[in-house]
Amino acid sequence: MNSHATIIGQKRAIKTLQHEFIEKQHTGSYLFEGPRSVGKHTAAQLMLKTLFCQTSQQQPCNQCSHCKKISRRSHPDLLEISPEKHVINIDRIREAIVHLQYPPLESPVRALIVDDADCMNRFAANALLKVLEEPPEKTLLILISSRPATLLPTILSRCKRIRFNPLSGKERASILGIPDEDAALLTHLGEESWENHEAVREKSNVIAQECDRLLKLLGEIYGKPGNSETLKTTSTALWKLASMLLENDATLPRRLALLQSMLRDLCFLKEGIHADTLLHSKAKNSLQTIASHFDQENILALLQRTDHTLNAIQRGYANRKIAVEHLLTGLEQALAKAQGGR
Repeated sequence: MNSHATIIGQKRAIKTLQHEFIEKQHTGSYLFEGPRSVGKHTAAQLMLKTLFCQTSQQQPCNQCSHCKKISRRSHPDLLEISPEKHVINIDRIREAIVHLQYPPLESPVRALIVDDADCMNRFAANALLKVLEEPPEKTLLILISSRPATLLPTILSRCKRIRFNPLSGKERASILGIPDEDAALLTHLGEESWENHEAVREKSNVIAQECDRLLKLLGEIYGKPGNSETLKTTSTALWKLASMLLENDATLPRRLALLQSMLRDLCFLKEGIHADTLLHSKAKNSLQTIASHFDQENILALLQRTDHTLNAIQRGYANRKIAVEHLLTGLEQALAKAQGGR
């Protein structure tokens, strides 16, 4: 974290903050709002480093004692609060009030960062509101929230709101050091926990392996002309697909969603949509081979059946084994229809 440019995808927010913190050296109260894991907390620490830095007034040096203390969360003029068991209680806010009452020891201001401020309970929020209404001199408060609508309107009205935008798949990929396609697929699958980069990279690798397995099985089922020799292979592949889907209750919804995403790509290929829109662009050739054996109506029917199965399982409306068996029946019917039309 060497410069403001390291916060990817937030140029407007960073430009505003540079004006507030560097040019004006502003005190007051701010709300950094936007989706989770888009750089809000990183920006808060970076701006405070810039304000406190002993070496530079434009970019933090990350070498002076102030920058290092902020990184270690040991700076005497900075208190950071985050939820404990998903709640920020009044005791933490009382601690913050005491912190803000004293003059700064080493820096221009006393600062407070409240991460996930929307997790404050009613008592904590009301206590913080009193500080926002009459902030002590030389204090800087930064609230961070991915759910600003849940904060008290009176808190919102007393903060300068800085909006952080959602990140694109390419921006996520750049931050995580993974291929663009993998980040886009994670986003499509509804990934929300981007904070732990190592965990996300590991999950991306697991999903890539699952995609390879699914694609191989789909190729065995649908990728070859039907004849007496391949019927046995097809039956085995269907059984393997059922086994893969049912290996683990926790991974079943994700694997169904991956199957759904591949069927989506098959639809796009049949419609002649540009390859850039595919979630599995690296597998374009294999998907085209599979798509060549079906008409659009057949693929759409499969996609709808997969959607129905996934929704039923996610909502707990269906026995998982029976739901998967019903889906496989649809896959067999699609195969029979495709072979019958040859």
